[in-house]
Amino acid sequence: MALIDKASLLMVPSTYEAGKLYNVLPSGNRAPDNKGGAGYDQTRADFDFDRGSNAAATRINSSGLIEKYRENIFVQSNQFDTTWLLASATITGGQSGYDGTNNAWKLQDTAVSAEHFVRQTPNVGNIVSVSVYAKANTLNFLWLRSVEGGVNKRTWFDLSSGSVGTSQGIDANIESVGNGWYRCSATFNHQAAFEYYIAISDANGSSSYTGDGTGSIYIQSAQLESGLCSTEYLNSTSVTGKAGVLVDLPRINYDANGENGALLLEPSRQNRLANSENGYGWVTSNVTVLPFDGGINGKYFQLTSNGSASRFNVIQNNWVNLAAATYTASVFAKKGTTDEIILTTRANFASASAYSTFNLTSGTVANNGVTGSIEPYSDGWYRCSITFTNPGSYTDFASFAYGFNFNASSTDTLFVTAPQSEIGNYSTSYIPTMGTAQTRAADSCSVTGASDVIGQTEGTMFAEINFVDNNTDSMFMTIGDGTSSNRLHIGYDKTSDWIYCNVKAAGFQQALITSSSPSDGIKKIAVAYKQNDYIVYINGVSVGADTNANVPSLTRIDIGGYFSAGFEHSVKQNLLFKERLTNAELATLTTL
Repeated sequence: MALIDKASLLMVPSTYEAGKLYNVLPSGNRAPDNKGGAGYDQTRADFDFDRGSNAAATRINSSGLIEKYRENIFVQSNQFDTTWLLASATITGGQSGYDGTNNAWKLQDTAVSAEHFVRQTPNVGNIVSVSVYAKANTLNFLWLRSVEGGVNKRTWFDLSSGSVGTSQGIDANIESVGNGWYRCSATFNHQAAFEYYIAISDANGSSSYTGDGTGSIYIQSAQLESGLCSTEYLNSTSVTGKAGVLVDLPRINYDANGENGALLLEPSRQNRLANSENGYGWVTSNVTVLPFDGGINGKYFQLTSNGSASRFNVIQNNWVNLAAATYTASVFAKKGTTDEIILTTRANFASASAYSTFNLTSGTVANNGVTGSIEPYSDGWYRCSITFTNPGSYTDFASFAYGFNFNASSTDTLFVTAPQSEIGNYSTSYIPTMGTAQTRAADSCSVTGASDVIGQTEGTMFAEINFVDNNTDSMFMTIGDGTSSNRLHIGYDKTSDWIYCNVKAAGFQQALITSSSPSDGIKKIAVAYKQNDYIVYINGVSVGADTNANVPSLTRIDIGGYFSAGFEHSVKQNLLFKERLTNAELATLTTL
């Protein structure tokens, strides 16, 4: 019999949805809604997943790209005869669309002198992108508009030439999708815009004209979303369309090659940089900043030196009088005509006394007064990070500033995206911001009422993780009753620098088995337990035992901690057995 056949629980992070992480074992039936409703087989012991109703989380997807939460804020995004408000226009469905369907619409003027449009009022602002597919008919011009407090911002598009006309937005694009159809998009910056228009016109820059009742264009699939660029279209009905890393969706995180997917569990962190997704609030010196679509984050910035000085900087100095704490600042960077980027801790780059220099060709880092690290990602991108401690005396101390050095005559380029600054001694997954600091809530992954799959008098607990010494305490897996009085857990203690198994029963310490100084990499950890018979194996080797320990009350399973999330390593799999495996079986189970 294979060892896996003895398992009472097997979790390999592969099947999931918002709020649930499904096990391979135990098998059994799910309810029709897959969410634990009527008819749900509770013996499945599937994990409940929660991130505190927070949409700030990201992951590296199987394409090696940063995947974020996406939402089409328009409702009825392709039903323009429903919640959309018409003004001096008519709308007719059943038209041939860009996608080969008959789901397009004809937007036609009426015989009055006015603006001719459809609109919605979702009352959302900051940095937003509006898009719609459009095709010329008897008229050639489309315009998009956002309105806040009577302030209008408009962008026109020529559907005959496929070009952007007059624009009052911060960016605009038109993309041909074939057969005369274009996707038109405009990015606007309003703090609290509440009206968004899709309108037709007889000329570039003209919003109001005298219609004759026959002037028309075709439109299809409108989208309103936060961010600097329009992403793939999400259809919406009476509720907004959502995709990507949803609020309570477990995150399967991949490496730079889009391989080795593992469950990512993290504590709460805040990106304190207010504008990580755009260039607002950044101070430049001897450098120009231009945004482009694409890259690892969907939008990136090209930094170009002007050749007039020896230092070229981009700084966000929104932190002053910082409390004493350890901070980590990071940015994704890719070489252009230069392959060097410097991250510094001071607001004044020219006088920075602590910094790291990163080589984006060799993937190496040279440190000066701070701890820097560099990690490769897809398509030549690296994540560069520095960790430093503010003693609480720097009144001009900036949490994040980055720049690069060139010869005075050069006009070199460098590419950056997704900057982040956070309290902590390592960088966590990227948290997008667009005007204000954002906090990603902690991940929580647990199942209660799980007595049937946990050995009550004897058993074995197994966790396979990708261990990285992030200079912080971690918990890998816990079984217990949900209190500190009864628990058996395995984790990492940074102060002592050991992986350990800790056992408490009825409020009393029973066992503490440790393995010191772990190196980075895959760890297969098994704990076999029985009255007065505990042993721990790591990567095929016994690291310790205890022959004088009771078994606690065991009704709950937590991945990444107990009570709340506190885990910073990627989970490959978890197993439970309702028997104490033999030492030979433990060695086999944990051997790499």
